[in-house]
Amino acid sequence: MSDGLHVSGGYGGTSARLEDLHRAAAALHQAADSLADADGVLANAYGATFTGDVFGSGASARAALDPVLRSPSSPARTAENLRGLARALVEAASTYERAEGTVELAVRAFVGTASSSLGESPLAPIFGAAAALTGLFAIEVGSVLAWVTTGRRPEVSDLVSSGAAEMMLYGAGTFLRALQPGVQGLLLAPVGPSLAPIGTLLPRRPLLVVPVLGSTRTLTGTDVPGSDGDAMRSVRDGYATPGAVAVTRLDHPDGTRSWLVAVPGTEELSVGGPNPLDLQTNLELLAGQSAASSELTVAAMEQAGIAPGEPVMLAGHSQGGMTAMALAASAAVTSRFAITHVLTAGSPVAGMSTQPGVQVLNVEHTTDVVPALDGSASPDTRDRTTVRRDLSVADDPVDRAAHRSFLEAHDVDLYARTLDLVDATADHEASIGAWQESVGSSVFGPDGTTAVVTEYAGIGGVEVATFSPARQ
Repeated sequence: MSDGLHVSGGYGGTSARLEDLHRAAAALHQAADSLADADGVLANAYGATFTGDVFGSGASARAALDPVLRSPSSPARTAENLRGLARALVEAASTYERAEGTVELAVRAFVGTASSSLGESPLAPIFGAAAALTGLFAIEVGSVLAWVTTGRRPEVSDLVSSGAAEMMLYGAGTFLRALQPGVQGLLLAPVGPSLAPIGTLLPRRPLLVVPVLGSTRTLTGTDVPGSDGDAMRSVRDGYATPGAVAVTRLDHPDGTRSWLVAVPGTEELSVGGPNPLDLQTNLELLAGQSAASSELTVAAMEQAGIAPGEPVMLAGHSQGGMTAMALAASAAVTSRFAITHVLTAGSPVAGMSTQPGVQVLNVEHTTDVVPALDGSASPDTRDRTTVRRDLSVADDPVDRAAHRSFLEAHDVDLYARTLDLVDATADHEASIGAWQESVGSSVFGPDGTTAVVTEYAGIGGVEVATFSPARQ
């Protein structure tokens, strides 16, 4: 694909194609059943004809029915052929699915069993180094798989896409869990369970959320967000106000509304400070726990007056993408807000899921280490599309130079430019085309749409009485 872009998952992804194979097989079986029924009706008609009548109509009927029932294209034979084709489709899909999971299961079993045994050993402190070597073994396997897959030197995110980083963290997590008293089961997820004990030690903090004075502004014409790149630029603009998210109300010509909620990433490397977009929130989100950034975003959506049923797109960069995914995964949140789309850039969200029906687009740069932090490979499902960009082959020399720096590869402006390129592939990338059609019709809207933007800031550590904000 041009400019280093690689698309997986979504409408045109492997999982979707396998689903299509299974659906096609079911349709073929249904057609075969209908043909078999038709064959039975024709056979009954053939048997009911009387060949000795004076006018010879029975003989004529049998003469007409005989080739229909006995030819190579008869309903019965066609039904048999359709069932054979259906079996072949199911077997092809099953073979692919089995092949995809066999190697991962084998390596996972080795890493998990070895790490758990080391952790439960009386010499566990000494064997900690051995557990690290177990992780390195997983990385080596993943590096080879990534080299075979991509044909180039593996980057950090290649280790994630190949499953090696997940195996390393899976082994480390199993080792740490096995240090606890008693026999421990193997971990099902690589990072969250290991961070969960840390989450219990983090200070809880009250959060005051207020509109930013003077931040409300009206947008018209080309200033109205109308693309994924525009959405990420809205996220970028949010970094200018510490601890704030931006909520954009999109008013369509037909009188309907939709919403874009832009969530920035980490702004402070502190724990428990006044800015809710800090390191503590990162740890809480990775551990799957309630985070201040989620509380901030929900409060902003409430104060903005988002009504039930109005489509909402959550867009986030880095930690902001984790917040967006966490909210889209919450049944409590999605029952209050119609979250239809989630857009993330440079976010470690591969191990996070959403409520059914939410469309997700995750974008990563291959030299950006942040998306690798959760240690999971991106899922390939119909509702979830992942775009990875190799900056080393970018057409733009500025983008190409960012390949050499982990920090520059994580830049939000660079991700906005990448999303502009992604948007341009809609005509020949089925997954991107389906995403654009969906988000364009339900969120961005047609020409003539106007927008009103308001920022909401969160201040940690401020006690405030519970209240229900007035809706617009």
